[in-house]
Amino acid sequence: SLLVMVGLCASLTLTFPLAMFPVFEIVETHWLKKFLRPAPTPTMQEPLVPQANGSLREASAPDRFRSNVVRVVLVMATVLLSVAIPDFSVILALIGSLPCNIMAF
Repeated sequence: SLLVMVGLCASLTLTFPLAMFPVFEIVETHWLKKFLRPAPTPTMQEPLVPQANGSLREASAPDRFRSNVVRVVLVMATVLLSVAIPDFSVILALIGSLPCNIMAF
């Protein structure tokens, strides 16, 4: 029983970044685009940041810091939401089952 619980916790911990990646991309490219500076010429030494128009640009230190802050805030918001709502698993099961039913038809 303990081994199963550890396995489920590890599975949830390892799949959470995969589930949150689209959320991070939407927030960083669409909601925060007004805070980003004009695109400089990208180099291969620095990470590239996607722009709203589909182009890539070099990520500066403030951009990386802003991305990290946004990601920490989103993760903390999901943690607080899951802790604050009693029987969160029932709500999560309902939300997870709706797309499966739509995809079946």
